[in-house]
Amino acid sequence: MNHIGIISNNLSKMEQKVHTLQKKSRQQSFHVHHPRQLQQFNLKKYDLLITSSAYIDDVMNHAHHLTKIAVCISHVAEDQVERLLQMNLDGYLTPNMTNSELIHAINMILQGDVYVHPRFSSTLLHSYRTYIKIKIERPLNLLTKKEWLVLEHIANGSSNQVIAKKMGISSSTVKNHISSIFKKFGVNNRTDAVLKAIKNNWIIV
Repeated sequence: MNHIGIISNNLSKMEQKVHTLQKKSRQQSFHVHHPRQLQQFNLKKYDLLITSSAYIDDVMNHAHHLTKIAVCISHVAEDQVERLLQMNLDGYLTPNMTNSELIHAINMILQGDVYVHPRFSSTLLHSYRTYIKIKIERPLNLLTKKEWLVLEHIANGSSNQVIAKKMGISSSTVKNHISSIFKKFGVNNRTDAVLKAIKNNWIIV
């Protein structure tokens, strides 16, 4: 059983949402706290804490260092993105996510992945490229050499057609490589594949 804490100043609305989430996901236990109650509760018992950007500092101060933290934001300003990225958060959510989307995001985060809502993907990916400069440390036998090359092209924003032309292969072969990458990474889209590779020091963009 995973324990999920949600920090919200709208308790009644959030408790209704949590009630629905609890019905859909029996593997998680959801709890809602008001920001002013942070010091009254043991946040260290949670596996994941979800809060808005307004309370992220307080949550970071009170949470256990192993607790995963996700931020829920309605919009992303450039300076806000930089600050949030420097905190090395585990998830970037939006208030308009459906219950199914939220459960999917929670499961990804608890499995050790970083979840980025598609609304923020391009902005966050750009910021990762700007602020994270790391040494490549790729695990052996995870991807083939061609798959790593395809992933690098994806990270640089190349389309399947462009990748095919650069590598001298067909577009269908590129698609097969990408499908294989998704399967091995346990992701469903190009952005999540690139973000996972960057977070794990597998590529530099």
